[in-house]
Amino acid sequence: STLNVTSPGTYSVTLNAGTCPVTASVEVSYSEVPNLQLSVSGPTCTGATQTLSVVNDVFTDYEWANGPMTSTYNVTAAGQYTLQAEFEGCAVSQTIDVVFTDLVAPQITLTGNPCQDASLQLSVPNGYSAYTWSSGSNVASSTVTASGDYTVTVFQGACSAQSTIEVNFGSLVVEPIEIIGSGCPGTIFTLTAGTGYDSYSWSPSGNTTLFVNTTTEGEYTLTVTDGDCEGSVTATVEYLDVPDLEVTVSGDLCPDGLITLDAGPFYDSYFWTPGNATTSFLNVTTSGTYTVDVTSGNCDQTNSTSINFIVLPVPVIEQTQNMLTCNSSGYAYQWYFNGVAISGATNQFYNATQTGNYTVEIIADDCNSTSANYFFQYISVIAVDAAPILIYPNPARDVLNVQGMNDCNGYQIYDLTGRLVMEGKTQSQIPLQGLSNGLYTIQFQHTDRFTVFRFEKMQ
Repeated sequence: STLNVTSPGTYSVTLNAGTCPVTASVEVSYSEVPNLQLSVSGPTCTGATQTLSVVNDVFTDYEWANGPMTSTYNVTAAGQYTLQAEFEGCAVSQTIDVVFTDLVAPQITLTGNPCQDASLQLSVPNGYSAYTWSSGSNVASSTVTASGDYTVTVFQGACSAQSTIEVNFGSLVVEPIEIIGSGCPGTIFTLTAGTGYDSYSWSPSGNTTLFVNTTTEGEYTLTVTDGDCEGSVTATVEYLDVPDLEVTVSGDLCPDGLITLDAGPFYDSYFWTPGNATTSFLNVTTSGTYTVDVTSGNCDQTNSTSINFIVLPVPVIEQTQNMLTCNSSGYAYQWYFNGVAISGATNQFYNATQTGNYTVEIIADDCNSTSANYFFQYISVIAVDAAPILIYPNPARDVLNVQGMNDCNGYQIYDLTGRLVMEGKTQSQIPLQGLSNGLYTIQFQHTDRFTVFRFEKMQ
């Protein structure tokens, strides 16, 4: 029953009321909305006021963005200015750019020979609306007869600019120094004088040649002579403001870790080798030397960074009777039983007391490597002969009595972390005074076998 349209024309609708069709039509038209045209007038020098206005003022309800609700707008800052208005209920908008620039200071030209002539002519280009010389002249040139500083102010509408020249009668007018060099940090500047003078003297370097090379910023003065006349000219050496290339290293140097090399966001282009990446950073997972070449304008810099990932072996668990040993020496250790760390089990070996899965982790430089699961079957007692060894009492206080020491070569006592705490030749009574209260494992060695018991030491 409704229809949305976006084009002008005649639109018809037919209704079926019973068997009788009914048709109705409507004419749709759109207004022709003119473009909103803006203009800017007034002086363009910094500090002046420019006026923005509507050229085809056929609109209503004006509103400048962050400005007045009029068709004109006086502005003193450069930027983009947007005006919104209405035309017969339709909203239109337009943006205009405003630019302020300082009037460029004119270059003063000196005509004549200060060493020989009694008067010299100073001049600036024609085309300005007005001129004011400190010598009193109001035209593009001024004739001077005495040494001193002379200033000219030029005007272009409401804008003005000023230049000053030093005049020294009896001295040479020296050709400007030519500065050759890219200006990139660390490169060499060559300062070259004009030819044809009798002598040259550079300050601060002290050179007496036609040119001088330097890598130091600052002012350089050239003094030349021609017969009895002497003159000087000064040039300033400045390097481009390009930040020094420093690569920061972050990340994890452990096996399977990730290191990020970041050259910083200051440059126009980047190229990493190896890898050929062109981003400001590079992620690496292997040891090696990585080099980045960066450009900033016409300046190039290079930095090489060596990355050495820590190498850890995968430890292997070896078993001797109930003793589990890590085959990798020289690390910190942590033993696990069924995936849970065993408190205090931080030696290279562990005297296992339970059947299950054991792993060992080696640790160095905050990195770790873990062995595969090792299934261990606990051996409580290994049968020896018809006269087995017996120990008593259990728990024991000061001594542990041993019965049946046939072919027994010696004994070792381990705490629950697998640490060897006592050993010696088997005897009928083993003193326990040096042991702290707790659970221990004692292992008796035979010629071709062994016997293992667990006992408790208590007060």
